[in-house]
Amino acid sequence: MTLRFAHLGMGALLPIVLLVGLAMVSHAVEWHVPNAPLRFTLELTTPPTHAAAGYFVHLPDGGVLPNTKSFTQVVAEDGTPVESAQLWRNRLGGLALVFAPPLRGTTVYVYMSRARRPNLWTPNSSIHPSAILCVDPTTDRMQTAKSLSTFGTVGPAVHYDDLVGYKKASYCIGGDLSGHPRPCAFYLLSHLVTKAPGKTWISYFTLDGTTEIRVNGRVIVQEKRIDKWGGTGAYVELKKGLNRFEVFQTASGTGGFDTRKTGGLMYLTWRTPNATMHELGGVRSAKVPMSGTSRMETRTVRNDEIARSGKCRLLGLRSRDGLPLAAASATARHLFWLGDEKPILMYKLDAFTRGNADETEYSWQFNNEGTAVSGTKLNWIFPGLVDNQVKLTASLGNRRSQSMLSFYSYGHISTDLNDAATRKDFLDASLTMFRAAPRSVDPMASCGSAYWRMLSHVVTIGEGYELFTHLISERLPLLSKHLPAGEIECLQDVVLDAAPCRDVGQAVAWIHAQRKQTSNRSYLNKLALSEAEIRMHYLGESNTVNRLLGTLMSQSGESAEIARIRHGDLAFISGDLNRATAMYADVQNRVRHHRNAGQPSGLRGVGLGGGHVDNWKLTAFLGVSASETVKSLIDQGQLMKARETLQAWERQFPLSKVSGDFVLQEARYYMALKDWVRARSMLEPYCNMIDASSYIPDASLALLTCMVNMKAPQEEIRTFCEQMSERLEFHPAGKTFRSYLGRP
Repeated sequence: MTLRFAHLGMGALLPIVLLVGLAMVSHAVEWHVPNAPLRFTLELTTPPTHAAAGYFVHLPDGGVLPNTKSFTQVVAEDGTPVESAQLWRNRLGGLALVFAPPLRGTTVYVYMSRARRPNLWTPNSSIHPSAILCVDPTTDRMQTAKSLSTFGTVGPAVHYDDLVGYKKASYCIGGDLSGHPRPCAFYLLSHLVTKAPGKTWISYFTLDGTTEIRVNGRVIVQEKRIDKWGGTGAYVELKKGLNRFEVFQTASGTGGFDTRKTGGLMYLTWRTPNATMHELGGVRSAKVPMSGTSRMETRTVRNDEIARSGKCRLLGLRSRDGLPLAAASATARHLFWLGDEKPILMYKLDAFTRGNADETEYSWQFNNEGTAVSGTKLNWIFPGLVDNQVKLTASLGNRRSQSMLSFYSYGHISTDLNDAATRKDFLDASLTMFRAAPRSVDPMASCGSAYWRMLSHVVTIGEGYELFTHLISERLPLLSKHLPAGEIECLQDVVLDAAPCRDVGQAVAWIHAQRKQTSNRSYLNKLALSEAEIRMHYLGESNTVNRLLGTLMSQSGESAEIARIRHGDLAFISGDLNRATAMYADVQNRVRHHRNAGQPSGLRGVGLGGGHVDNWKLTAFLGVSASETVKSLIDQGQLMKARETLQAWERQFPLSKVSGDFVLQEARYYMALKDWVRARSMLEPYCNMIDASSYIPDASLALLTCMVNMKAPQEEIRTFCEQMSERLEFHPAGKTFRSYLGRP
């Protein structure tokens, strides 16, 4: 039988070390232990399956003592003492604590006092924690695994957490829950529930590494008793109720724990005194040996046979001495992974503020190169599968404390890049990181090429404006180092398209600033065209537009041709349809000439069917194709591709602006960006000047949408609706305009 396991992601709360002084502000709750300098406040969230299993909590190291020794005292919210005991502790991993369920209430207080000897858990305790996995990811020595069962202070890399188990084998060790790779040494402390006491056959399967199991302190020595699955094991006399099972496990080699291949490291099975044939796989047929007996000698341990300690949530911590406390948690939010690149993860970092004064300030430091951010919480991107450390400082006036948040970046998280909110999280976190780092520092250096591939993957028109503006303005050398020229141009297009919708004045100022920073002729021409479009569509400055376009039209090449199309747009907006048509036709004729000249003479004007097709028919066919493509892309939210298609369509067939539905589809693109001003700029003259067009109804409805969203004067909107209701009297669209006017 082969069992399959899946990796588990990290828990939400990760260990912290407090390095400087600790503090407490005034509070309403009585300080129950006068000599304790530090108190944690916990909320009981999930009760234990059995009262004797108590509660398990993983606390950040308070750093109260110069050494790692301290005495913990737990008090219920009514002041009643609660039995407690420590399991493991280190300055990076924090403190693993268990305590009995309080008689009343859902809040408990954990006090930490100086002591020569900590109150460590022993098997004689009335608390029976389960199932807690302790891991040392630095070695595969069995002796190390056994040393973890002595509890107390452990190495700085050791960590501990609840063992959840898996569907097919609730009692097993699949690997390091934190994601650390091999080698590892494991110790599992657990208690199994026995309803039928007596002679119990126990069999464990080691799939990888070495395993030793103790039951109520006795080492299990397995021997083959019968030739069945689970037939190798040992009889153990179990008492009714909770029995202590301890597993010592090693994992040698390097790399992760691919449970799809190995099935994990080990799992436990047993045959209880009251086991039924059905539980053991049914009855063997007469055709096989030992017919009439059970198919298997044991079965896997069920989840309800494992005692589970209750869970808690850390609400806050206080110091008795008046200093602010620095403590934090890290929660993996998104996993970004493309192709053969290394994964990168986004974490949410939260400072615990409850217990500190409201005026306390918090600062996060990410390296020794000046990268720091203020605030109680933030998102940050880390390279995957590495150990990370973040320093948090809590300050109140001239008093402060510091803590080190340490975690291994790992987790199986469902991340959908088609989700706009996910892309926003990635782009916003990137912006925070770039703004925090000095210009000479690359905050993504540790992520390598994986970050830049992901950035290129999430670029979308209308998103990431602040980030892309910052990168182009402040970190162009860094962009040039990691991205090809075409992708940098793409980022520039995103900024230039979005800028005027946000603030026209700032958009023009940004363009002027960019001109001073570049000598690239292609980019300078793009900036001039963008400024001309802004002044034409948003500011109505025709004289300045003429000057800008005139300079470009005096050149040769692609920018000059686009400038001529923009000159046609200016005439179109000004109401000069004849001049606009002439400008568009001039550009389109040259395109047609070059297109035909580039083909062998026998193929000029050839359509898809292989016969000769007039140019006007080819133009109409390609125009329809481009229109449908743009519609589909906008509907799918692929605005970047829609923009590229619009640009190619306009460049090849600018006459589609007056003879086709280019203006309508372009307006739909800008409406998707909620840029109502830009969409209206061309829709309005189109509806006013183009008569014999089947696109007028849709164009007029789009124009109405723009006017409403721009909050145009009601009288202006009513006048437009009056005109269109008469013009489209017998078209279904006319009903919409009449409805707006309150008419049937």
